[in-house]
Amino acid sequence: MYAANDQNAVGAIGRFRAAGLRVPKDISVVGVDDSALAARATVSLTSVRQSVEEFGLVAVDIVQDRMRGADGPRRVDRLATTLVERSTTAPAPAP
Repeated sequence: MYAANDQNAVGAIGRFRAAGLRVPKDISVVGVDDSALAARATVSLTSVRQSVEEFGLVAVDIVQDRMRGADGPRRVDRLATTLVERSTTAPAPAP
């Protein structure tokens, strides 16, 4: 299961456990942000790390372009990410 952020992923783990599912034996969970919460959660969370600083700089640049009246096609920026594997993911079971 892929969550939009680490906080949602940790919440989902709690719900899965309440439903009797084991993480990662029955289901793998991945969050986004690699926040301090990811490493300190009850089960350390696998998370996608991205640079908050780079994200902010790109966002400001886009807003400034629009404020200057820049028009044209929607801008697409690709930011570097890193998968930080911890204990909430496991290989898929063999078929």
